[in-house]
Amino acid sequence: QVLGAAQVAVEQVVSVAPPVRVFEPLQQTMPLPIPIQASVTRYSLPLENSALLVKPLSDVIVRETVTEIGVLGVAIAELHGIYILAENQAGIVLVDIHAAHERITYERLKQAWAQKKWAVQTLMIPVTFPITEQQAATIENEQAALMALGFDIRLLNASTLRIDAMPALLKPQQLEGLVSGLLETLESMGSAFQLEAQLDAVLGALACRSSVRAHQRLAIPEMNALLRSLEQTDYSGQCVHGRPVCCQMTLSQLDALFLRGR
Repeated sequence: QVLGAAQVAVEQVVSVAPPVRVFEPLQQTMPLPIPIQASVTRYSLPLENSALLVKPLSDVIVRETVTEIGVLGVAIAELHGIYILAENQAGIVLVDIHAAHERITYERLKQAWAQKKWAVQTLMIPVTFPITEQQAATIENEQAALMALGFDIRLLNASTLRIDAMPALLKPQQLEGLVSGLLETLESMGSAFQLEAQLDAVLGALACRSSVRAHQRLAIPEMNALLRSLEQTDYSGQCVHGRPVCCQMTLSQLDALFLRGR
């Protein structure tokens, strides 16, 4: 009787055990209205205070703390400055850091534009850098689009530009590369470019250039914060360019690699 009662107790415990959760990317996304005259709020603040506007994208991985463990698990290490190695209930997860941050950035840019929360921050110290003749022509030809996106960019001369303002959602640490990439995207679209019709490509370019780069080392808390944000992001299985963001390997798959249980 004692053995029978123990067996019943074990069966009850097994029956209520929570299922193993495997990461499945969110596949829904919000519709994207594309008003060329999206409301823009202009502020003149120190860059450190831009969190008072829309939450800066870099804060996703710098200031957020981990409050609970999600399906992507817990970060264990950064591999070669490119991937996060995480352990979850199902096994291990590999995450491409740049691809993950790019997707998070893109969705937040898209959401801010759709909700007309595209705030602009005025730089306390304008940024200048040299440009090519073609880039100068693009700045002159696409002033309306640049201003609609929140960039106040002017030519000091034929080979130098000055940036006085930029979207509050983006950080200025990589501003030269960000603006150069944006100008390259606008140039590639030719004279028929219209921001309303090609906004997705423009936001994708901004997201790519403003995201964490390869070999940019992250601390464990930063990696965990990135994982938590990715879990809440639409289309989190792919970056803007269609590359995979993460890969789940279950414990049974790991066991098979080492011929365990055979």
